[in-house]
Amino acid sequence: MGKVADRAHRQAEALAGFPLLRGCPATAVQRWLARADLLDDAQRVELAEALSDLVEAQETAPMEQEALEAQVAAYPVLRDVMGVGAAPERSARTIPVKLMARLIEEQSGFDGVARLFQLDGPKAEPPRPHLERWEEAVPVKPAALRKAAVAALIGRFGGEAKAEGELTRVTAVVPEGRMVVDLIFAAPGRAVSRQMSHRFFLDRADGTRLRPGSYETMWRLGAEWDLITEGNLERSMAHLVRVTEARLALIADG
Repeated sequence: MGKVADRAHRQAEALAGFPLLRGCPATAVQRWLARADLLDDAQRVELAEALSDLVEAQETAPMEQEALEAQVAAYPVLRDVMGVGAAPERSARTIPVKLMARLIEEQSGFDGVARLFQLDGPKAEPPRPHLERWEEAVPVKPAALRKAAVAALIGRFGGEAKAEGELTRVTAVVPEGRMVVDLIFAAPGRAVSRQMSHRFFLDRADGTRLRPGSYETMWRLGAEWDLITEGNLERSMAHLVRVTEARLALIADG
């Protein structure tokens, strides 16, 4: 992706309230947005610029942890949104849906979970827009999730899918080159909170390979989706297509 296009995208998304990030059913994104939503328009643009500076600096010369922390510390708004040095947030919206479903069952309802973790007010709210009510905290079954993710990607881009263990690799030829989306699914009964993570890379027509990553990588976030329910499955898979399209568009613009 081109630096100019990436920077412009971050600015536009920041001014719009981060709509593409907001559509990702992930507790890591929920945690990030809880801090970013406290910013005004000017601060959100400042955050986007700081992230662009950080990403470009890392791409020019990969940093050791100490240098990375110093770079982040130079931008207070970036430090605050990334939560550097802050205590972990205790909020219901940051509990993965598989874990929340188990807690609700063990505590005979969400009220019991709220008492257990001393959650009230905004800290007891569900992770909107992915769940509007706690009754919707029914995690999608792994087989249904894998089937829906593959169908959404192949339905949009064509190509083929090959599965091996927890990994399913979707490969398709697109105008920008040969696209590969790796989907890593949690095996049934083997993960308390994991559901699906995704990773994208592209082999260009000129033989160069785009560095593997995800849309969330643009914001220095992981791509672990852990808020996928039976009710939001279709919407979530449509968003997987949307963020993949966004990455391809940025590559084309770059």
